[in-house]
Amino acid sequence: IQGRVLEVGDNSYTLRFGGARVTKSDVLDNRPRNKAATFVDDITKANTIPSDTFDCFVCTQVLVLIRQTPEAIREMCRILKPGGVALITVPGISN
Repeated sequence: IQGRVLEVGDNSYTLRFGGARVTKSDVLDNRPRNKAATFVDDITKANTIPSDTFDCFVCTQVLVLIRQTPEAIREMCRILKPGGVALITVPGISN
């Protein structure tokens, strides 16, 4: 986690694991009541976020809640700079 980072919901992982390597931390949320959100938008069509903006996108436990997963992944790729990294977690069950 480094450079300009976008995290969904809050920036707790950005701050915890990025530290001084983070030059700017932004938060994406689709809920306008989230005062921490610097971008209020839908990840499946994030019209307010310019292309090639972020070095890192942190998306933990979000994709499971989205019906248009391919659209969300396309948007993540669009807003990441070339060579940018998406850190994504999804729930799973194993034996």
